[in-house]
Amino acid sequence: MRILVGFTSRHGATAEIAARIGDVLREVVADADPTCVVEVRDLVDLGDVSGYDAVVIGSAVYLGRWSATARMFVKHNAAELRTRPVWLFSSGPVAGVPAAVEDSSEVRALGALVGVRGHRLFPGRLRLAELGFTERLAVRAAHAEDSDFRDWYDVASWAVDVADDLLACAAPDPITGVPV
Repeated sequence: MRILVGFTSRHGATAEIAARIGDVLREVVADADPTCVVEVRDLVDLGDVSGYDAVVIGSAVYLGRWSATARMFVKHNAAELRTRPVWLFSSGPVAGVPAAVEDSSEVRALGALVGVRGHRLFPGRLRLAELGFTERLAVRAAHAEDSDFRDWYDVASWAVDVADDLLACAAPDPITGVPV
């Protein structure tokens, strides 16, 4: 089984979440399937999802929206993504900044487009020194502070849920012998 954990990340926090998800998937799925390969890749470096049996896609969230790269990747690969299990995650809201993406029609539409099995919103990390002018204005207006708000236990727990769901999908039906 080949699993892709693809991400976009402007300042590295989402890349770190993707790496942790990849590590957990390797640990959990490899126990059941020693041939399992999990690749964690930046969506900028990917053209398509052919060759992967399951896909997890994550995007950093800026001003309440997924990155253009992530949105375009999902739309460009929608036909192939619909044929395999897909999960989405978002990273970016920080304390003091509303989590508008949690109920975002954009994320719901992308999920519906590909038949997503689940979506999770993770708090992000904020380093004011890394932000551009417009981002700093938005953060100041929200009174957010420089800090790492990510909950690594929550990230790992969600990744275990994804792995369990993936293994259940791959398990053969006891009557037909065909994966469910």
